[in-house]
Amino acid sequence: MANLVNGLSSAALRYLNDPKFDEKFCEDCEAIVYHEGVFCSGSGFAEPPHAECPCDFVFWRNECVRRGILEDIIECLRDADKIWRGVANVEENDR
Repeated sequence: MANLVNGLSSAALRYLNDPKFDEKFCEDCEAIVYHEGVFCSGSGFAEPPHAECPCDFVFWRNECVRRGILEDIIECLRDADKIWRGVANVEENDR
């Protein structure tokens, strides 16, 4: 992860680390396999519903099928940082 986000602003990092980003990024991912829960009333055996992901829902891992999308998002954040830093530098020089 560190090499992907190296040099990003704290604002960009907050965006990527927001729990809502995690939730939305994985939503409707084609690699996630959903398992319905089971319950056997005779034996009392129960298995709750659960989901499996090839990267264990850690989209920073190389196994994530949406890794390319994540890299595109990070590149957009880098671009936004460049623009913002330019604006911040102009405002500082105007003072």
